[in-house]
Amino acid sequence: MALITRLSRWFRADLNAVLDRLEEPDLVLREAIREMEEALSNQQQAHQALLAEIEQLSERSRKLCLSADAISEQLDLCFLSENEALAKQLLRRRLEQQRLADTCEQRAADTTRQAEVLNKEIQRMQEQLQDQRSKAEAFGVQAQNGDAGCDQQRVTDADVELAFLAERRARSAS
Repeated sequence: MALITRLSRWFRADLNAVLDRLEEPDLVLREAIREMEEALSNQQQAHQALLAEIEQLSERSRKLCLSADAISEQLDLCFLSENEALAKQLLRRRLEQQRLADTCEQRAADTTRQAEVLNKEIQRMQEQLQDQRSKAEAFGVQAQNGDAGCDQQRVTDADVELAFLAERRARSAS
């Protein structure tokens, strides 16, 4: 049973290799380039989304800090008027806002690190895509040169007609 399984896997692998060779390499290369461009585009969109998230988190943190500063001014009034109950409520709000601001700053820092990693990945993908494009360009030039060589070897109708006339004259003269 194991032998049959191995043989069937080997046969399928061999068949897939034959099919891969039958496919036109320029089509496979162009498809690979399209897939790489699509993946690169998706990564760039994800990077833009991360940058937008960083901006939002930074803005929210800034607003929370401004709000905490405003509460500090209100606290001054509470302490001047000796209203401890209101001062405690304001302190609670200020502490909550400061913690939220710290959380936003931490998330922004984490997201910045993610964006940096993603940016490096995008650069790597761009280099790979450029390499593939160079290969495709070289392959295209080779294919064109190969076709040009075939054009020079091609026998045209005029060549056949000239050869026919020359052969007829040679046979009629003998």
